[in-house]
Amino acid sequence: MSQSTLSLQFLFFILAALAIAFYKVKSSNKTSFGVSLIICAKNEYDNLAKLIPKLLDQDYPLFEIILVDDKSIDETYDYAIDLEQKEEKFKLIRIDSRPDHINDKKYAITLGVKAAQ
Repeated sequence: MSQSTLSLQFLFFILAALAIAFYKVKSSNKTSFGVSLIICAKNEYDNLAKLIPKLLDQDYPLFEIILVDDKSIDETYDYAIDLEQKEEKFKLIRIDSRPDHINDKKYAITLGVKAAQ
């Protein structure tokens, strides 16, 4: 190798090392959550009424609960609407219909993941 090639490589590595050393992550003002709990449920009012209050009582500050209600005909939807109005960390997604080529559970999980922050 010629001396000019070595000099260029050395300069490149010095500049790369300096760029890495002084790199700063830009902070955003968006509210961010650390964990998203996605619950897919169909006619599970009794179980959700026990589970969700326990999840909301956690000390962990950065989490959200996303309930994907899959065409429930019991009190699940009414319970979730009430909870969504009271709890900032709770989000409701209601499924009334789904595409024919996707099964119910996969569709519910996909919508929950899309809604997660």
